[in-house]
Amino acid sequence: MGFFDDMSKKLAEAGNTAVAKTKEFTETAKLNSAITAEEGKIKDFYTSLGKAFYEAGNENNDERFAKYFEAIASSEELIRRYREQIRAIKGTEVCPNCGAEIESGSAFCSSCGAKLPEKPIEPVKEQLTCPNCHEPVEEGSRFCTNCGQPLEPREAQETQETAE
Repeated sequence: MGFFDDMSKKLAEAGNTAVAKTKEFTETAKLNSAITAEEGKIKDFYTSLGKAFYEAGNENNDERFAKYFEAIASSEELIRRYREQIRAIKGTEVCPNCGAEIESGSAFCSSCGAKLPEKPIEPVKEQLTCPNCHEPVEEGSRFCTNCGQPLEPREAQETQETAE
């Protein structure tokens, strides 16, 4: 029976060691998680501090910060342009009253109901035509793509029309 008693003691010790190691691992994992959470808070505080400093402006014109102010302004401008391009692709614009994204050309905002300013109508660009076949031609073309007629430069055409 001594063999089974020794085996029982060894299994109990191994079980106790495993429980202790598991407890150690669990406590370490909890503490590492708490450290990570606190590091995240510090990062958020740094971000908030930097944003507050940026919004306050570089009043003392400290050269150490000038490059950051310029980089932020440059990135903000790029973001603004990208958003304009997205709105152009989607056919939307921003309501000047509430900032909602609305369909381009709307008379009223679908979000706040504000009357939107009317867009000025752009004048229709004068279409150049071939003097021979009267088909449209692109400005700067030297020949008509329809009939092959040599074309005079635009200034010469305008001068001739004025003289007639």
